[in-house]
Amino acid sequence: MNRVFYLPSFLKQIEKLRGHEADEVEEALVTFQQFAQTGNKQEGLGFKKIGDACYEIRVNIRMRIAMKKRPEGYYLAIYGNHDEIEKFLRK
Repeated sequence: MNRVFYLPSFLKQIEKLRGHEADEVEEALVTFQQFAQTGNKQEGLGFKKIGDACYEIRVNIRMRIAMKKRPEGYYLAIYGNHDEIEKFLRK
């Protein structure tokens, strides 16, 4: 079982979301929380490794949530498109 931690910068990003986009993020986060707790990956989660200890989940066709994996759990770091995630990986 892995814990899920939300970095303050990530929380700031998702607190600004409204409407359909906020609903999609919430759905992706609930599905990811279930995966982190049980290890059972649901169809459509789009969980994949994107770098050294970095992973992403798919929110929709354009947007992703990137995170870092540490021994104590996953640290959700950024919500963004492909270019924003690439920039995050370079840091």
